[in-house]
Amino acid sequence: STSFTVQNPTDKAKIKDKDAIDFIKNAYTPEELGLDKVKEKYSFMISSSGEKIDKKEYVKVAANVMKKNSEKNADGKETYSLTPVGEYYISFDGQDVLMKDLKSGEYKKLENRYKDYKSKSETTTKAK
Repeated sequence: STSFTVQNPTDKAKIKDKDAIDFIKNAYTPEELGLDKVKEKYSFMISSSGEKIDKKEYVKVAANVMKKNSEKNADGKETYSLTPVGEYYISFDGQDVLMKDLKSGEYKKLENRYKDYKSKSETTTKAK
């Protein structure tokens, strides 16, 4: 059998992985992210595959509510279901930040605060 490493499609993105999650989580308020009404605890996750919107490639960060399912799987392990409560997209070039309206499926442009966020996070790192 041949093994090959699949290059993660988001490798080319300027803002990716944990950085993308931290950026969305810290640069915007829950209100701006449309999460202020969410009662359950949610966590941010990143999609390993890029997403194409209007011919541009984006990294997708989703806020999901994780719920324990009542039924266990065949091995008797707990299973969980994820319910997306927010979806955010950062273009590979780092220029555009979009938020998807999960009801209408429309995308809304968010103010790009990455430079701001970067300089802030650098100051906090230095301060320690």
